[in-house]
Amino acid sequence: MPASISPYIPTRFPRFSFSRRRVERARSPRVSKARAFPRLRRLGLLGIVVLAGAREAEGQAGARRAEITTEALGAMPSPGVPESHLPLITGIDYEPVPEGAIKLPAPDLLGWHHAPFEHVVSSRRSCREFAAGPSGQVHLYELAQLCWATQGITAPEEPADEIGHAAAARRAVASGGRLYPLTLYVAVRGDGVGGVSRGAYEYLPRSHALRKVEASTCSLRGERGAGDEEAEPSASASPLPEDEDEDVDVHARLVASTTPQTKSTPAQTWADGSPLLLVLVGDPRKTTRHGGLYETFGETLVTLEAGMAAASAQLQATALGLGATPIGAFDARASSEALFGATAHTPGEPKLMLAVGVPSGSFRERVGHVRWEDERTA
Repeated sequence: MPASISPYIPTRFPRFSFSRRRVERARSPRVSKARAFPRLRRLGLLGIVVLAGAREAEGQAGARRAEITTEALGAMPSPGVPESHLPLITGIDYEPVPEGAIKLPAPDLLGWHHAPFEHVVSSRRSCREFAAGPSGQVHLYELAQLCWATQGITAPEEPADEIGHAAAARRAVASGGRLYPLTLYVAVRGDGVGGVSRGAYEYLPRSHALRKVEASTCSLRGERGAGDEEAEPSASASPLPEDEDEDVDVHARLVASTTPQTKSTPAQTWADGSPLLLVLVGDPRKTTRHGGLYETFGETLVTLEAGMAAASAQLQATALGLGATPIGAFDARASSEALFGATAHTPGEPKLMLAVGVPSGSFRERVGHVRWEDERTA
């Protein structure tokens, strides 16, 4: 899985974040691009390359962003702008999307649409009140970005080394031994995410896609890191309780599995208003069977990695104008049955959940998403 690397890219550069009004003006034939995008003139060739790359991608999974070359950077005004000589990944080649899976928009790897990192950190807040209706719907590219920041690929596969790291592609969050025992699942409520029907989905990092959880995916096969065993589902496995159909509301059942914060509620019912839940499922066996210190600390490492992945998801949600709140108090067995049904063959045990959505009364609710080039993918 090769990645495009550009050797010289400034650490700080203008971002393309436009208000709705400016976007609509830009679309009007009466308004010139120079007036609609005053920064574009100042950016010169760099602006043209990036904007053209965004248009070419059109939110398709695996699409490579236009490489920002040193020649393009030479056309960019640089007074007062520090430059970095660190190689930065500008694109990832994904594997083909499995049949029946949902192709996700390519992640924004350079932060063109996001606030600076320090602002994101200082703005992070837990959110328990989510916007309802169309303004509360999460865009497909936002879900794609969340999945990528939580368990996405960030570098091509590397061979095993003498330290004990397994052969695997690197992901957005560190993992002991490069073993990646976590699998990310997404539970969508109703029409909470544009272009995705309600239900539970597994995130496939290598193809940057979502695959609906069904009998065929309730096994140890999939994209869960290095050295995975392939095993057939148990003959008695049932993806869902017998009295429910395939379109069961997994989101509601996951919320029902949470432990209430007060005796007056049956569960953490505030999460019912979130359009989606991110569920981190961990399999300590993938770490412990690697031997050595990983066998000794496998359980601890999986719990630690789930926390790091949740933190990355929270920061990405904040950068998108969304709100994300971790939920650690829940019945693991009930939440596992909500995801996989009554099957003895699961990819692990739920370790952590995050309720994600558009914060009520927020700028994101009033203005909407900012990646206007991806509107057609909703």
